[in-house]
Amino acid sequence: MSLKVPTVHEVSYKTYMINMFGMQSPSLVVGEERALLIDTGVGNYDLKGLVESITALPYDVVITHGHGDHIGGLGQFSQAYVHPADWQAVETFDAPFLAQYIQRMLPHDTWGCFDCPQEIMPWQYRPQLLPLEDGQVFDLGGRRVTAYAAPGHTPGEMVFVDDRSRILFSGDAANCNLGLGATTVETALAGLRNIKSHEAEFDRNFTGHLGWAGNLERAVSEGPEILDTCLAICQGIVDGTRHGEEMDAGIFGRRCCIIDHGVRVSYDPQKVHG
Repeated sequence: MSLKVPTVHEVSYKTYMINMFGMQSPSLVVGEERALLIDTGVGNYDLKGLVESITALPYDVVITHGHGDHIGGLGQFSQAYVHPADWQAVETFDAPFLAQYIQRMLPHDTWGCFDCPQEIMPWQYRPQLLPLEDGQVFDLGGRRVTAYAAPGHTPGEMVFVDDRSRILFSGDAANCNLGLGATTVETALAGLRNIKSHEAEFDRNFTGHLGWAGNLERAVSEGPEILDTCLAICQGIVDGTRHGEEMDAGIFGRRCCIIDHGVRVSYDPQKVHG
């Protein structure tokens, strides 16, 4: 029987990954005084109600980047911290386009795990956007979560490191399917290097797509080699020692250059330097 609700995985003490029908995975980090919600899914479920069923503490909402699958549920909340480079993406949120994204994703649920709601919930709020910057700290009481800039997937991509669980919440900045069409590869390389400079602070890397396409067995972190492989591929593209094959990028319908060697990196060959 397919599930009609998201699955919640406690990956460390009071640290939750929420599998939103295999399409995006918000994270909830709960301290002694406050909590922090990282991303809001595609917006086809009452995420606010789910969060408040897990914790009664006040909480802040932060966004890794402004793509629809990460901000679709943002209209359930009155405010959120977003890097200013991605504010326009939030302000021009396109619910019909995101509904199309759901339709494109459904055939990829090869396990048939979810009976996924296909309509985006209307936004109750046009949330107030608060600035998010490199090194910004959220003190939750007994644990601190630090934001780090990692532009590449979008200009304003951010990652978060929790000092208690020692987890890196990497959004789409350092995963096995790294899309770089929004910035130059050189910019992405700088973002990856910034994450790398903080690797002594984390032991695990949870992306924003836990259990992608309904794979319930993927309630685990990325392998430790993922970040270094992303770095090596991007460095090779910038140096001119690696060249991608031009092909269809898949469900997003764009053509680009792709290198698939341990991780899949897609990029615009006209946007390598700068």
